[in-house]
Amino acid sequence: MEFTAIPVLFQVLFSLSIAVVLILGSTWVITNLHFYAHLRRLAKGKDQDRPTEPLALPYTVPWIGNSIGFLSEQASFWATMK
Repeated sequence: MEFTAIPVLFQVLFSLSIAVVLILGSTWVITNLHFYAHLRRLAKGKDQDRPTEPLALPYTVPWIGNSIGFLSEQASFWATMK
């Protein structure tokens, strides 16, 4: 039985893919935790004394979570901003 070494290119690509999955996965988990904690505060009435910030929807890729809604409905976005 002959042992063959794993090519360096494969090791680098595998390591990069694992890093990307970990970053995107942790971003998704953190944004979900923030989202549901905010919903819980709203449901308990703890945010009634001060104006509430808009809910940031959970996302995986940073900057895309809120951008999708903006790009898909630009007219209604600007109407709600007035």
